[in-house]
Amino acid sequence: MPSGDGASINDRAGGNRMSLDRRSFIAGSAALAAPLALPVQVFAQEKIVRFSLPQDFTRIYTFVTSEYNQGQRDYFTLVNDRGGIGGYKIVADITDHANDLPRAIEAYERGKREGAVLIDPLSTPVARALVPRALEDKINMITAYSGRSDAADGSAFPYVLPLSINYWTQAGLIIEQFKKTEKGSLKGKKIVFVHIDTPFGKEPLPILNVLAKKEGYE
Repeated sequence: MPSGDGASINDRAGGNRMSLDRRSFIAGSAALAAPLALPVQVFAQEKIVRFSLPQDFTRIYTFVTSEYNQGQRDYFTLVNDRGGIGGYKIVADITDHANDLPRAIEAYERGKREGAVLIDPLSTPVARALVPRALEDKINMITAYSGRSDAADGSAFPYVLPLSINYWTQAGLIIEQFKKTEKGSLKGKKIVFVHIDTPFGKEPLPILNVLAKKEGYE
């Protein structure tokens, strides 16, 4: 993958690592310009912090991945040019998992071995497959407009960081708009939800069913 000069893309090294949960990771990320005081996963022999970015560049999410990933690399370059995170430079390992679970799991395990502090798969099926591993290994995982909606519960998913509204929230907002259009009531109405038969497509169903009982629609 092409890289920004300051982002140290695909630079691989070994080393010891420590972990931090969602709350600590977010607090540390908010203080990028300050000296690093939190116990992040870092390498003893090099002042680097490693991010693993296995994403789908060639199959399903081609309409968004390149731009999304370019934005990440540009930001890492900016942070590194400003001195990194408390003096630690960001190293981003970028691979193409093509929305294929075996490839994604392989990339995750490689990132774990190399001491990645964070993984961002940008794929709902991949994220769902990796959540149990990330929780067990205490590796932070970003889910931006993807992943499991219930991961919004930080007490149950302390190492999953949803960076956007989830599918349940989106479905709830749609129902709320329908309700406004129907002058405040959906009782007796029929709502059709057409979806693909995948975890991604089925994510809104739990909240739609709950709201159906509450609002009286079918």
